[in-house]
Amino acid sequence: MSNDEDMAVKQNIVSIRASLMFFLVTFLVISCSSSSLSLQESLRRGYSLESLSELSDREFAVQLAETLQGNLLNDESGVAARMRLHEYLVRRLRGRYRHIPEPLWRHLTTGDLTVLFGNPEEQSPQKEPGVLRRLFSNPQAVEQGRGHPRPHEEGEPQDRFPDAVYKMDGDAVQVNGGSVVICGQTVEVPPLRYLPPRSGESLATMTESVLASRLGRSVSLGTPIAEGGMRLIYSFPGNPSLLLKIYDPARIDRIRAEGGIKAPTAVLLAFFLQRDLAVMDILAALRQKYLAQGMLPPYELAELEKDPQLLERGIVVQPKISGLSVWKDLPEQLNRSSLDLLDRFFQFHEYFDRPVALFVRNRYDIFLFVQPAENEKNIKVGIDYGRKYSNFFLQKNPARLIIYDW
Repeated sequence: MSNDEDMAVKQNIVSIRASLMFFLVTFLVISCSSSSLSLQESLRRGYSLESLSELSDREFAVQLAETLQGNLLNDESGVAARMRLHEYLVRRLRGRYRHIPEPLWRHLTTGDLTVLFGNPEEQSPQKEPGVLRRLFSNPQAVEQGRGHPRPHEEGEPQDRFPDAVYKMDGDAVQVNGGSVVICGQTVEVPPLRYLPPRSGESLATMTESVLASRLGRSVSLGTPIAEGGMRLIYSFPGNPSLLLKIYDPARIDRIRAEGGIKAPTAVLLAFFLQRDLAVMDILAALRQKYLAQGMLPPYELAELEKDPQLLERGIVVQPKISGLSVWKDLPEQLNRSSLDLLDRFFQFHEYFDRPVALFVRNRYDIFLFVQPAENEKNIKVGIDYGRKYSNFFLQKNPARLIIYDW
């Protein structure tokens, strides 16, 4: 290589080094400047918002208020900025509330989310890590056998627990009892007898007759105040603080046909009724474990009355509960306390849903599904939180979450 060629190579190397240094310095300058920019300037310039995560809630609330007072987000050119702000607000909150399901986050608007930062003094209670694992054993260890519901055969032992064994007594269905151990908690499943309405007898007529016998006076139900996938719901005659929930054979038969379930309709209804009572007792036992350790449970429970005369006809009585609907009311009344309640409940749900689902599958050979919201896939559940999370309410003063269906 000649001296001239050698000199040219060296000059190229120097030039490349200078270019690399320029780009490095430029990158560092931009990074440093973007990290020191306000929320408003970062949105305007299209910079990353992640550096704002270093700000305290109080500091971020001030910057958010300034941004909302400006015009950046209000015109057509602010669409991209609003989207970036929305995504950042969700990420910032999800870092703290990790168990709240994705559909609920998607349900909230930017306006809903900004309310949470309007009061930086409000703090969420500190969550103690590992509480569930300390209180309960491995949730995967569901201590029960696997089996399928089947008719009872003459001379067969009656102690095939926990598999559901049924036999017919005329039109009545008798389902055996048993026990289940979930995460160290033993729950008894009492035997159940179910007698469907007579041929041609309406649910309302049957229920009025049963209640008249029980109350010693004539009863009129009126019209249902709500309907579910399996039941009709009425106000309890003469006591508006109670609800009557009546299992409907027609609705159960539709579930049976759609699911290709082989069990007769009356048997499947008895299975669902016994399942609902058993899951209620499981939830009550798990809640009691928290209380026994002096800890606040993540939910309260509106328990069903176990009146044998009513249960035999597929009727349950329950306290009437009111509160904030998560899907309808929460966006307008969002605060850190409500998010904390939801996060604690869904953490509990993640831990126990699978073992409860296994219990139901193993005992009754059925699965429950829920569609959280429109355009969402059906999900197998053990503890059913309802479509649009409708099976529980939130209440304020004191803040609490009450489950009234499962």
